[in-house]
Formats: sequence, structure tokens, C-alpha cells
Amino acid sequence: MSVPTDPVKFVGWHTAAKQLDKAGVPRDFHTESKVCIIANVWKELNKYIAAVEDRGLLVDFRPGSHEVHREVGKWKTIDEEVYGFIEKHLDLVHEPSMRLYVNAMKI
Repeated sequence: MSVPTDPVKFVGWHTAAKQLDKAGVPRDFHTESKVCIIANVWKELNKYIAAVEDRGLLVDFRPGSHEVHREVGKWKTIDEEVYGFIEKHLDLVHEPSMRLYVNAMKI
């Protein structure tokens, strides 16, 4: 088992993902590289997750609906009718996501 100060770290995940097994993806490995974890939801479920938080830099990125809207406005493929409709109702958007625009343009 590696220690936080060891130059070589042991990284592993132990899920029942059959796709990983079929693709020959190993469940664990040793590395000298930095590790980046990107998640849609981050929950401190146990002491091991708390240890990851303690040793790393946790960035909680949650842009507001107006910020997401401005960024979507830069898209060359945005449907102006969809964009305008969402803009009129931005105060009702509590969990902003660019996926909202993509899905609305499919209708």
C-alpha cells in the first residue's frame, strides 16, 4: 500500500464493470502521475473519500444559470428561438446545464 508521500502511488477501483473487463482495462495500477477525478456528484461517503479530499484540491464548479446561458450564446449552432425562450425563463432554472439547450433543440 502506498503512502501519500511515496513518489509511486497505487490507484485502483473495484467495481463490477463488465465492460472494463471485456476491454482488458486493469482494476488497479501503480503510477507516478497526478490523478484527476471528475464527477457529476461528489459525496463524502466514508473515511476513504474524506482522505482523498484531504490530500487533494477539491474544486466545486457550479456555474449559475446566467453564466451557462452566456456561454451557450457563443455556440454557432444555437437555435435562437430556444435560446430566447430559455433566456426569458432563466430564473426558473435551478440546475443549469448546457444539456438543457441541446435537448430543447431536438424538439
